Amino acid sequence: MTKLSERLSDLSILIGDVEARAEAFFAESGDRRKQRIKALKDTLKRHQNQMESRIQSTESEIAVVWQDLAERLTERSEMARAQLVSTKTRADAHLADRCAAQLEQNAALALDFALVAMEDAELSALEAVDARLLADELARLSDLAKPLSD
Repeated sequence: MTKLSERLSDLSILIGDVEARAEAFFAESGDRRKQRIKALKDTLKRHQNQMESRIQSTESEIAVVWQDLAERLTERSEMARAQLVSTKTRADAHLADRCAAQLEQNAALALDFALVAMEDAELSALEAVDARLLADELARLSDLAKPLSD
């Protein structure tokens, strides 16, 4: 398993680049934007599958709650995207505007979800480090308390 510090480092790099990638996205061609969206969907699906595997192996109640929330956000986004696709064929500006607003709201919720998940990840990592330090200290004290053999 990857060390917590390595995972935190990877996450820090990813988060630091999100704003710059979003800004650059505006300047890209429509075809390039579609390719990027597809690639991100594929990556997201792969990560969701990996997370589902970890959840099933740990049977953690909190993990199941996070997974359910992520699935609901994905479903809402997929519905709005489907409406947007049908809008393109009908050239309905009002419906396209509603779909865009829905996807913007989904993005805001996903960002809120990410922020809470980040805070939870930081807290979990700090608690894990604290628990590891305590376990190591108790093991050291236990070793000191053992009688010396002749």
